[in-house]
Amino acid sequence: MSLSSLPVSDLNSLLGSLLGSSGDCIKILDLEGHLIFMTEVGQRVMEVSDFGAIQGCSWPDLWQDEGNFAAKAAVKQAQTGEIGHFQGFATTMAGTPKWWDVTVTLIRDAQGRPDRLLSVSRDITEQRLADQALKDSEHRLRMALNAGRLGHWDLDLTTGVLTASDVCKENFGRVDADEFTYEDLCNAVAPEDRARMKQAVERTIATGVDYDIEYRILKPNERSGWVLIRGRLVPDLNGQPGKMSGVSLDISDLKAAEQALLESETRFKTFAQAMPNQVWSATPDGELDWFNDQVFTYSGLDSDDLAGNKWPQMVHADDIGFAASAWEKALQNGTPYQVEFRLRRADGSFRWHLARALPIRNGVDKITRWVGTNTDIDDQKEIEEQLFESQQRLAFALSAADIGTWDFDPQANVLNWDDRCYQLFGLTPGRPISFEIFLAGIHPQDREATEKACLDAMQPDGAGEYDIEYRTIGFEDGIERWCSAKGKGIFENGTATRFIGTIRDISKLKRAELQQQLLTRELEHRMKNTMAMVGAIASQTFRTATTKEEARTIFDARLHALNQAHDVLVQSSWTSAPMPIVVEGALEPHRTGEGRIRTKGPSVDLTARQALSLSLALHELATNAAKYGALSVPGGTIDVTWDCTTSGSSRSLCFLWRESGGPVVAPPSRRGFGSRLIESTLSSDFGSSVKVEYRPEGVVCRFETVLAELAESEEPK
Repeated sequence: MSLSSLPVSDLNSLLGSLLGSSGDCIKILDLEGHLIFMTEVGQRVMEVSDFGAIQGCSWPDLWQDEGNFAAKAAVKQAQTGEIGHFQGFATTMAGTPKWWDVTVTLIRDAQGRPDRLLSVSRDITEQRLADQALKDSEHRLRMALNAGRLGHWDLDLTTGVLTASDVCKENFGRVDADEFTYEDLCNAVAPEDRARMKQAVERTIATGVDYDIEYRILKPNERSGWVLIRGRLVPDLNGQPGKMSGVSLDISDLKAAEQALLESETRFKTFAQAMPNQVWSATPDGELDWFNDQVFTYSGLDSDDLAGNKWPQMVHADDIGFAASAWEKALQNGTPYQVEFRLRRADGSFRWHLARALPIRNGVDKITRWVGTNTDIDDQKEIEEQLFESQQRLAFALSAADIGTWDFDPQANVLNWDDRCYQLFGLTPGRPISFEIFLAGIHPQDREATEKACLDAMQPDGAGEYDIEYRTIGFEDGIERWCSAKGKGIFENGTATRFIGTIRDISKLKRAELQQQLLTRELEHRMKNTMAMVGAIASQTFRTATTKEEARTIFDARLHALNQAHDVLVQSSWTSAPMPIVVEGALEPHRTGEGRIRTKGPSVDLTARQALSLSLALHELATNAAKYGALSVPGGTIDVTWDCTTSGSSRSLCFLWRESGGPVVAPPSRRGFGSRLIESTLSSDFGSSVKVEYRPEGVVCRFETVLAELAESEEPK
């Protein structure tokens, strides 16, 4: 069937379908350049609320500055039969600044005489602002979505929480303030499309293929509509499905236009030839039978090369399979066809295109024609990929640095946190939050300063920058955390529109700082105690020694014993020392390998002071034994034992030094420093009396202390 054999109503439908499938602003001008007609899509793109207000005005005068001269020149070119083309800047009727790619062509009547002018304006703002979009991807993306009436949504596959933009809510007939959950979305889908929609979601989660679907919806006002949903699976840090993210578009008007196309074949071809898109049509069984000149110019092929089912020769070999499969499925189900693939240009290079085709139905819902377009999206594809990679890099960097992000809209009082923010406030991700909840989670001592810093950053004459440290008290876990937050206010016309920033956990750093302070104070305390002890040892040693050489020898030995105890304490950062290790360290220099010194006892933790005192006492006892006691003759032995006993609710430590096999012992005629050191330091640091007995069979030293006093005796004296 050829286009010329179609009824006028079907041809009109073809033209309407063509207009509906294009997102460009298409206008009809008279030969002088006055505005006669603008498509509904064009009115939306140009944000025209009342076309009658601008109908009949001079179209070039809608352009400003250099754009006005370019528009007038394009009109003059078209009047001569040439194609006028330029790129210029102009604001929409609502004042939105945009860049446009514009073509103006001449329309002739049936006799070939100049009749009217056709102007097609394509919005190229995103392309012109691509560099800026890469620098601030999220902000520009939101602007682009709103400008194109595209809603944005995120579905957390772990929590099932749906986050939808205001435009996305509007696409489903909701207002900004409405809560819109994933369950609400599912219930809004028309019953006949609900199963297909859920299957598409499950397929994306299972296979990772992009989510791309159109379905009917039922709005709260009982009106029905259509939406186009496209999304992508975003993996979490473990490579598992984390969330789905995408856009929504209300295509109700497009669907209505598809059902109301009432244009003739001549006008259809005229419009198709004037469009910059590649336009084609196909029979109900999918054989292509018509192409506009843009197809031939791009591909370098003619109609005979492409007619029927020979179109795959233009498609990249890697894309033919899914493109043909999608086309076959559309033909079988009678559903719109949409696919992205690479098409070969006449020079042999390939560029990405978005192909869309819509079925034209007659009054009994029978498909009579398919009409489609191929739109070059190669530049857009590259920008989208760069934006996606930029967002992924940012997300991975924030996650690797353990940094959370937040975004507050002070005008709408809407606060958004990422999962890390929720964790730092001890909240389950997805819970409703607000600025008031944020302040409630701040430690009471830090709350006033934090609120003031936030408000100051959101004042046009304030600091602008936000840099503060505060403590949070977890809502659900009660954990206190130190956090460092940095942010910045964003202003428009002197009003804060956004307050965004980052937050990170600095609890470990704060604990390290506190530990450093404690260690510094502890070091000062230890140094004072050690120096006092060394001073006392030096004073007493040099006072009682008969010669300098004897004093030096005794002093070195006592310092060595003190050093041995220090080495043990260093292993535990001066917190405690096991008693067996202290005893062995103190007696090691006095062992001869003959097994004459025997030790036995359980592991008991001594405080730092107790370890030093016991080490020095054991050194004095062993030195005395080597000079006068059991170690001064062959066969003498020393038994060092200690044990823990329980009496009622208290536990005691019993210590015993016993010498045997040595010379007969007699009490000394005077008490030297060693004896005083043994009795005074042990008594002071173990909280008990010490007994040193000079029995004829050998010296005995014993003391007994309550175990609880081991820790208490560490208090500075």
